[in-house]
Amino acid sequence: MLTKHSLLALHENFDALHKENALKTMRETAWKHCLHASFPGKQDQGWHYFPFHQFYEIAPSASSKSSFVPSLEELLSHVQPECRESYFFFLDGAFIPELSNFKSISHDVVALPLTSAMNTYGSFIENRWNKMFKEDKDFLSLLNQALHPEGLFFYLPPNTTLKVPVQTLSLSTNPNIPSFTRILLFLAERSQINWISSGWGSGIRHLFVDISLEEGASSSHTSLSDSEEGWTFNSLRTTLKRDAYFQYFAACFAPAILRQNIKTILLGERSQAILQGIWNLRQQAQAHLYVDVEHLSPSAKSLQKFKGVLSGFSQSSFEGRIYVHPQAQKTEAFQLNQNLLLVETGAPRAYARPSLEIFTDDVKASHGATVAQLDEEELFYLKSRAISLETSKRLLIQGFLREIIDSLPLPSIQRLAQQYAFQSF
Repeated sequence: MLTKHSLLALHENFDALHKENALKTMRETAWKHCLHASFPGKQDQGWHYFPFHQFYEIAPSASSKSSFVPSLEELLSHVQPECRESYFFFLDGAFIPELSNFKSISHDVVALPLTSAMNTYGSFIENRWNKMFKEDKDFLSLLNQALHPEGLFFYLPPNTTLKVPVQTLSLSTNPNIPSFTRILLFLAERSQINWISSGWGSGIRHLFVDISLEEGASSSHTSLSDSEEGWTFNSLRTTLKRDAYFQYFAACFAPAILRQNIKTILLGERSQAILQGIWNLRQQAQAHLYVDVEHLSPSAKSLQKFKGVLSGFSQSSFEGRIYVHPQAQKTEAFQLNQNLLLVETGAPRAYARPSLEIFTDDVKASHGATVAQLDEEELFYLKSRAISLETSKRLLIQGFLREIIDSLPLPSIQRLAQQYAFQSF
């Protein structure tokens, strides 16, 4: 059973495997927070529908980590074509520069292991982590701070636009040892980047990405989940200053069990956050999404739009919150979750809990959720035009997902989304 006792064994093993370094003090502080924090439960926000009965049956091992290293051919099979010379590889949570390729990334960009980055950017990293200790109540994020082996620090200088997208790949090799991956992105004024996060392997995987956007910075971030084994946990924290723009895509295709925790804070005036996603779940797959958007400044905008297709005995949940502070006048904030159930193949379930907390009066805001099946009249219309039932279903599903698929940032991910969209048949 996954308990604090088993986690203590993990921590002892981690301590033995890693030498003293610049992050040790912060790791120890995070571990102390973990010891005083409680495991999440169904009563906690964002965890109402998570399958705890399965999760707590996992028994993490304190054995040494696997020595398996993927071949270059296997590694490249997970790299998007646009990122063949701009990817960073993590093995069991540890950043491995030797298996990464960043030839196409400008020399002005700083990409360092976190322990090395502490020498130059230590004050910034410490400030971000201290805020996390105060504000982040997510137990797994704290555990990630304490137990990640070696993270990545990525700094994009002012007025820099990366012409190539950047991808991170995380491989977990031991089903008995949770892997924790940590990435810190700092985008200076008026910089721009397109980022993709992906992972595969067995066991429990937790990826934490912290993104800081300075004034006028712009970032597109895609979280790609297509591993059909293990447990995947993604935590994303983003802060936006004045005129910053952040676009996020969650592309989830039949994982075993996935949970995503997205926290976005609009700190500056006229900042914008567009959060979108699709999922296609089959058999007994599960995807659980918690989104928390906080408006702290006037004239900021946020949009949440997530769509899911479910078949078999799969399950999804969407829990979202928009919090508008009293000083955030002229806020525009919208939230929508739509689900399509293919009940002919089983008994899929979709849950939704959108919510608004608004403490000012000059606001445009809305929230909503729908759960529906394929429309019988639309199917009849298509069949009356000599279109087969299977093709009719494909067309309706394609139309349902088209809006978000077309907005995915890379052609290769769009093609992948199209491919997975119809695998319910």
